[in-house]
Amino acid sequence: MVLAVSLTIAFYSLTIYFVMAQPDNGLRTDITGQYSNPTYGIINFEIPAGWYASEGMFGDQGIAISMHPETSDELMQRLSTGQVNETIPVMLLAVVDKAERQLRMQNAPASSLSMQCTELQPNSTSTIEGKVFNLSTMNCTTGDQQSEGQEEKLGIPDFSSTEVFKRYEYESPSRIYALQITLSSDRSPQNAEITISDIERFAPIIDRAIQSLKLNE
Repeated sequence: MVLAVSLTIAFYSLTIYFVMAQPDNGLRTDITGQYSNPTYGIINFEIPAGWYASEGMFGDQGIAISMHPETSDELMQRLSTGQVNETIPVMLLAVVDKAERQLRMQNAPASSLSMQCTELQPNSTSTIEGKVFNLSTMNCTTGDQQSEGQEEKLGIPDFSSTEVFKRYEYESPSRIYALQITLSSDRSPQNAEITISDIERFAPIIDRAIQSLKLNE
């Protein structure tokens, strides 16, 4: 089974496909404790206690580590059966190749999907291990412009979604490193409203996690 998660960087989204680990793809699931991947510039990162991480590709030249407070099988089971009684937080550590990102933006096909984002807190910066990270907390809503307001009338499923997230982002000459914790309507009880107070509950988790991140560039 594959779990698709999007990460928006500078209002451009790439989809991360988290594939269940197989001997031939080299991707790992249900990682706990210390994580490192020097190939992508990650010397060390501490996965929060009680959380489990899985690797996925971010485009062709990047990688992302998805973390959640249950195993991959448990998460898939809950999402596939609709047993979502509370919003499930997901934290992503993503490494994005800037050249690939630029190429994908240039060649991105036209889409009827639109994204509207608003700041929930003023953007700021945080210096960690001598590196300056941009810090943002935002609410983003994605919807289909062509069917907006016509879903019920035309019998079209409403695929719009809302995400509230807090993100730390650092740019090296060749890569973007982002650590983001997200609460999404796609992983919430039906009709649940996600607010800034909800993301603030998980802020200490990402604030501690970013302090453990060591990069080699």
